[in-house]
Amino acid sequence: MVATNLDKRLGRNGEPLPDFPFELHCPDFPCPADVTEYTHDKLHAKLGKFARRLSGVIVHLKDINGDRGGVDQSCHMEARLDGLEPVNVEERHHDLRAAIDLAAHRLAETVHRHLEREQSKRRDEGRKVVRNNKVAG
Repeated sequence: MVATNLDKRLGRNGEPLPDFPFELHCPDFPCPADVTEYTHDKLHAKLGKFARRLSGVIVHLKDINGDRGGVDQSCHMEARLDGLEPVNVEERHHDLRAAIDLAAHRLAETVHRHLEREQSKRRDEGRKVVRNNKVAG
């Protein structure tokens, strides 16, 4: 894996990628600053191309079993899209950063699929209107 400086990533027109609101909640344990920064950077890397359509991302990190151990680190992410229903994913792993990585990857795939489906739906609705006008006219 190659480390990149996310601040220098650019969009299609050579302009910086837009920022989107980001919330991180850790109710079960104090969230270290490096985990907050890591989550922020990971989300911007994965969801940056959808930033114009995102109205915000909410992340919940939980330690499910506490001191008992096991696969107990949970990362729940919710992406709020303009004009559409929110998209939710949840991943569990024994390593918190791995759970964040998996959830961010799945969220990016799910947002992409959700937006493609919406675009396809609008395109198909437009075709039906044109066909109905031709038949009626």
